[in-house]
Amino acid sequence: MYPRELISPQIKILKALREGPKSATELIKETELPITTLYYNLKTLIIHGLAVKVSRGKYAITEKGREILNKISIELTTYAKG
Repeated sequence: MYPRELISPQIKILKALREGPKSATELIKETELPITTLYYNLKTLIIHGLAVKVSRGKYAITEKGREILNKISIELTTYAKG
């Protein structure tokens, strides 16, 4: 894989949302991000159309978010291989 420090909070959030919509509490547990960092980065992801807020306070990844995450994953894998 690749070094943990290369994973930005936004990538962590998108990866967590790949499995389906999650609440902020679920995202905090899964990503281990502080609440302020989580909300700041969720807001940024939503502004750029990579995530959306869905019913009952849950968040989901968009198709654009999936595409970006896939591209990043490919680039990091290529980078790790040297």
